[in-house]
Amino acid sequence: MNTFVLHLKSNFGCNKFLKSSLLLRAKLGFTARNFSSKTKFQQTRIGVVGAPLDRGQPKPGVELGPSTCRESGFITVLTKALNLDVKDYGDIDFGLSPRSPVSGTYIPTGGTDGVPIKPKYLEEVASANRKISDMVSKILRDDRISLTLGGDHSVAIGSVHGTSEVYKDLALLWVDAHADINTTPTSLTGNMHGMPVSFIVEELKPYMDKFAQFDWLTPRISAKNIAYIGLRDVDFSERLLGQYNRSAIEMLGITAYSMKEVDQLGIRSVIQMALEKISPGGSRPVHLSFDIDSLDDTEVITTGTAVPGGLTLREANILLEEVHNSGLMVAMDFVEVNPKLGSSENVTRTINVIRQLLTVAFGYNRGGVSGGRKLTAL
Repeated sequence: MNTFVLHLKSNFGCNKFLKSSLLLRAKLGFTARNFSSKTKFQQTRIGVVGAPLDRGQPKPGVELGPSTCRESGFITVLTKALNLDVKDYGDIDFGLSPRSPVSGTYIPTGGTDGVPIKPKYLEEVASANRKISDMVSKILRDDRISLTLGGDHSVAIGSVHGTSEVYKDLALLWVDAHADINTTPTSLTGNMHGMPVSFIVEELKPYMDKFAQFDWLTPRISAKNIAYIGLRDVDFSERLLGQYNRSAIEMLGITAYSMKEVDQLGIRSVIQMALEKISPGGSRPVHLSFDIDSLDDTEVITTGTAVPGGLTLREANILLEEVHNSGLMVAMDFVEVNPKLGSSENVTRTINVIRQLLTVAFGYNRGGVSGGRKLTAL
């Protein structure tokens, strides 16, 4: 057995899914530029980029998400305690003017006057996401895992596209209270943080309005390679797609684990099944898009669309540990942190939660030991 597999076994224990996935890939003998070897290299090299975009939703403050995440000190933990190579690429300058109210209500196709109004802040969201896509691609080509700090969840349009520019056969794990798969014709609000999945799924292209502002974007993610975890607030409009009176998720055959399944099956089983579904035998790299509102509102309230009945912090930690241990993650989004919502105590708690989640996602061991080395307290 090669040293790569021995190293993984010694550090990650006896996770059945992990062992079968990595042993299979080791036996196949991947070259240095193939997925598994490159992923192994990236496990110790991370590129962080801030995407302070707030135009996908109506509440000011989410543009402060990147600075709030950095304030948590997670980068210091990764570099000092875990000895990882972390490069902070700074925040992307979107060149946005001060935010102004958007008048009127978005009327979907088939609305009262039959004339659709474009999604809110379309030009700004499209332009920002093009820059995000370019930066994520650059980080990945620098042989690093890309970590995009939002911003609202519309930033995933660009981050997932950027990942798909480098990894053509990509799986997407979407951890969120919401499905974010409204199409431009069916959205009842026009808020683009509720639409990112629809922009990046190949099979939804026929259902989307055509916008010149997004002529740079090619949807490459197949519906069969997507899994949701944590759903508990799916919009009515997301349950209707064109002439089909069916859920868009159901019609496309997307794997979806709501909080009901998490409660019934347990989070470890859910994440292992989700990974095996979208990346059978560890065959595809995974882009993880993590919305902090996937957590229960008793855990985090400083987010724009907090929903009761979500993941506990411990469940979120297990999920991130399993994704890390799989060795499949090549990119991650961490979005919808809004420090202007909630009390100062709420914000302080959120910062502590962020530090824990973002360190666990990249290998921090909650038991205090990693690779035989005792870690300092978070």
